[in-house]
Amino acid sequence: MSLRHIRILCVIAVAAAFGSPAFAELSEADKKNGIVECTPALLSEHNPGLAGKPDRLVCFEGYVSNFNTQERAKKPKYLGVPHWVVHHIKRISPRLGKGVDRPGDWSTVSDLAKQGIAPTDKSYAFSKAFQNAHKNWYERGHLAQKYLTERLGQKAAVDTHNVVNAVPQLSQFNAQPWLTLECMTGAWANKHGEVWVVAGPVFKKNRPVTWLRSDKNKKAMPVAIPAGIFKIVARKQNDQWEVLGFVYPQRHKTYAKGPYDPAVWFKSVAEIERMTGNQFLAGIPTGAALKAKEAEKLWPVAKADFDDPACKAQKTDVL
Repeated sequence: MSLRHIRILCVIAVAAAFGSPAFAELSEADKKNGIVECTPALLSEHNPGLAGKPDRLVCFEGYVSNFNTQERAKKPKYLGVPHWVVHHIKRISPRLGKGVDRPGDWSTVSDLAKQGIAPTDKSYAFSKAFQNAHKNWYERGHLAQKYLTERLGQKAAVDTHNVVNAVPQLSQFNAQPWLTLECMTGAWANKHGEVWVVAGPVFKKNRPVTWLRSDKNKKAMPVAIPAGIFKIVARKQNDQWEVLGFVYPQRHKTYAKGPYDPAVWFKSVAEIERMTGNQFLAGIPTGAALKAKEAEKLWPVAKADFDDPACKAQKTDVL
């Protein structure tokens, strides 16, 4: 038996509680885009039993994306977004300063893009005229945040700019209430030493899907626009897990002005499972009890726990 086959069997054993993941040989193009082998060590680092039902796992140093390859009965055939993205965030010391510059174009997964399953950066491109006429429009919204992943290094941060780590997010939502929650996540990691985060799209059941279609690249794959985004934040203390679950709508009247209190959007993990069809916490010993309970309050943090300059400027009423 080859070393590669042994590795695959090991990964399947790690993921056995959540179903059988799909594997594909890494191309040179994918390697250049930061995609790495989904080794047992990497999977357990980022996903210690938190997120299940693997479809197509795409692994990076800083996160794991479970991309949606399920074919729809209607056209477009594929949603072009992940089921979920999971990543491990550790305390950073000394705190980071200005992050690495963002790349202009986002990368993709070559074989998925060739099959029309995953989009490319062109799907998110719009003309200046269109952008000027639509100030609050959809952009490539990170699920594993660039700045938090940069704690592993600049390359890990650049590698977050792959479309398998994105869903269309309204710019106001992305830059304001969602950023507040991302900032809180980094502060929790600094305060408690580490946290794990699972995030992904929420679509309204029994409702038609809304699509993002580039006016600049007419032949580019359309991407499904989620009605909301979920996030599960988990931490472990003395072998006991705690979780916070959130579901944010993309549009809400309260987004017009901060501060933005994440506790407004608490949801139980069981409810997130119901809304998304995903499976969570199956590998956690107390997972069933954790799923059922909706959080009552946020984990407290102090100003000193924030390290991103943009986060320090965020207004929040939970400090």
